[in-house]
Amino acid sequence: YGLPASVVVVPEFTVAGEAANGSTVSVDGEAVGTTDGYFETTVRLEAGINTIGVEDPDSGLSDTITVTYLPEALRQFAYIREFAGEMIVDYAEFLTGEGANEAAREAGEIGEGETVPNDFFIRNVNPAARGLALAEDAIIYVLGFDEEGGIKPVLVERSDFESMFEGNFDPTDWYGGDPRQLPYWLIIEGETVVQVEQQYLP
Repeated sequence: YGLPASVVVVPEFTVAGEAANGSTVSVDGEAVGTTDGYFETTVRLEAGINTIGVEDPDSGLSDTITVTYLPEALRQFAYIREFAGEMIVDYAEFLTGEGANEAAREAGEIGEGETVPNDFFIRNVNPAARGLALAEDAIIYVLGFDEEGGIKPVLVERSDFESMFEGNFDPTDWYGGDPRQLPYWLIIEGETVVQVEQQYLP
């Protein structure tokens, strides 16, 4: 139904998942219908910690999602170049749609009338690095694999994430290879990163 814990900077959160076709799922106490075996709804959040309950009466399954809404925090796309005590990050822009096409043309990557592959373009015009602290209780998601080889977000401990930047990772366990070359979305409160989420790239 969603990641078990998340930090967001907007007052809305989308909950979606699979359920029996035609059934009704309870999300945060509200009934949500299912179409073609899928349901989706948006939950309004209060500043701070929000707990969202999801129940599927037909299957008997239930889940709880914890979402922390930080209205003053910043969501920033970046590369993490180093991580030893603090993170050395390089801010960039993740662009989609026509904005990606325009940026790619300006950079000389595509010609007039062409479009970017996979509908995204990463622009990094200022490779200057800056140091940021990572909260001890930060929420960290990297991309791993499920039993069938599909890509899925995996919640990891701060110490394990730092160890990956020391070269202690098995590329068959994690998608993308060297973590220093991968893009992430950071949630930054003040000068501290409270959430890290690896961005999938085809």
